[in-house]
Amino acid sequence: MTFQPQSVTKLQINQQKKEMVANIPQRENHNIMRLPQLHQQMQREHEERVKQITIVSTEVKSQLSQFVKSVMNVAPKEQIKRERLPVTSCDEIEIWTDGSCEGNPGPGGWGFIVLFKTNGEDIFRDEGSGYKTATTNNQMELMAAISALQWLQKKESLTTTPKVKIMTDSKYVLDGITSWIKGWKNEGWKLSTGKPVKNMDLWMQLDDLHSSAGKGKEMDLLSQICIEWVWVKGHSGVPENEEVDQLAKGMTRTARSLSKTISAIRFLF
Repeated sequence: MTFQPQSVTKLQINQQKKEMVANIPQRENHNIMRLPQLHQQMQREHEERVKQITIVSTEVKSQLSQFVKSVMNVAPKEQIKRERLPVTSCDEIEIWTDGSCEGNPGPGGWGFIVLFKTNGEDIFRDEGSGYKTATTNNQMELMAAISALQWLQKKESLTTTPKVKIMTDSKYVLDGITSWIKGWKNEGWKLSTGKPVKNMDLWMQLDDLHSSAGKGKEMDLLSQICIEWVWVKGHSGVPENEEVDQLAKGMTRTARSLSKTISAIRFLF
């Protein structure tokens, strides 16, 4: 008879269906039971990725810092090499400064002369100068004084502590550095009218250099000495004043020539 085998087959099929249906919740429950484990695994993987990114970021920052230092050629302050002077001692140092300008404002120049003296005799001499195509006379007078102090800062200290006099024919520089500057600094670099001090950037440079004189914190000549500012009447026949005046005027002529060249180039283009 064929009926009985057919009935058996259907029963088996139905049984299999029941078993499949019964197994579905078990599988879902099994997955639900694994959720905490999956979360922990994902968290560990995330932490590992963050760690790797941090390591790479640190390396990049380090390489970037080294690159910037190499480009800027930054050297620690204590590694700066100062120039050794041909003399190791003297009694006195005179520094003559002057500034010049055509037009005021206009092309200008500055200059300074350094004289090392022992027993009233010159034993060493040096000078410096520069120019600017658009400036004022007061700015050039300030630049002469600033550059002279920078010269001292670049030199090694001496075995003796000489008297240092800075000679200027500018009342603006003399009164400013010995008197006015105290009030300016107390008022935040402003005048009594509330307006900013003219040439403030240059005055701040000069004040910073002048304030470091005689502090003895470094091994340069500027840190070793104390400065006396002396006014001399300009164009009064004092040889050193006349000489530094010619030095500044020579730089003014250079600035004037360069200014004309620049104007001609601008006209052509």
